[in-house]
Amino acid sequence: MKLLAISTLAIVTSVGLAYSFPDCVDGPLKSTTVCDTSKDPATRARALIEMLTDEELIQNTDNGSDGVPRLGLPSYQWWSEALARLQVDMFFKS
Repeated sequence: MKLLAISTLAIVTSVGLAYSFPDCVDGPLKSTTVCDTSKDPATRARALIEMLTDEELIQNTDNGSDGVPRLGLPSYQWWSEALARLQVDMFFKS
């Protein structure tokens, strides 16, 4: 599960979001590896995942979440057919 989360965050980090997450100027992650632009996206994503508690990680691996306010991670609601395909591939072998 952590590998999936790291992969997803690496893609999000490299592509960017309409949001301003992470806030590397005034946010709680500003002095962390997450905001170190000299690091590659996978390293930055891994650093963020390692900061999450197990409960936060589980709560944020669905298509909707309240976010993680202590890390400045905003709430979100998104859906993609890729999630449905991933579910099928993970649990059913053809």
